[in-house]
Amino acid sequence: MSPRVYRSTRRAAQAQATREAIVAAAARLFAERGYAGTTMRAVAEAAEVAVESVYAVASKPSLLLLALTHVRGGETLDHPMARRIAETSDQREQIRLVARFATDLIGRVAPLERAFATAAETDPQMRQLWGVAMGRRLADATAVMGAVAANGPLRVGVERAGQTLWAIVNADTWHLSTQQLGWTESQFADWLEDILVSVVLK
Repeated sequence: MSPRVYRSTRRAAQAQATREAIVAAAARLFAERGYAGTTMRAVAEAAEVAVESVYAVASKPSLLLLALTHVRGGETLDHPMARRIAETSDQREQIRLVARFATDLIGRVAPLERAFATAAETDPQMRQLWGVAMGRRLADATAVMGAVAANGPLRVGVERAGQTLWAIVNADTWHLSTQQLGWTESQFADWLEDILVSVVLK
């Protein structure tokens, strides 16, 4: 490797590390302070970079969208659990895995989703991005339920099965269940599994 290529590779790695630090800091602050309470300067300070570096990564609205993907651990359908669901042939076991996967995801993204939803109430740009985020989540839910349908007919169509999963797994349901009812993550997963079995499976 020539010195020029080495320097280029090193700069690319440094740029990626900076980007990851910024997105991780943004995710933490959005979850703790909400969208309105998080400034780009605060993100820069938390990531220990210049504020210009934060703007170079994304605008504030887009940064929240990046933060959601970061907290999810990447794209949902690329997750090892999503692949495990697709590779499982027993529908009842698939539903059990879906319930636990969905519970893990909402447990991590709920604070950010609440911040996003609150911002969307008054900010037209955030409302548009919120629609994009929810559209992605609906598509992911439908794809996951499609993997279940691949092993046999469902009580409802794949689209309705995906809509059911999408509708009941959200930040508000998670907050009410865990904060108001005091449910554990395991109890939430069991509840979700019961609903999906009764609605989706024959």
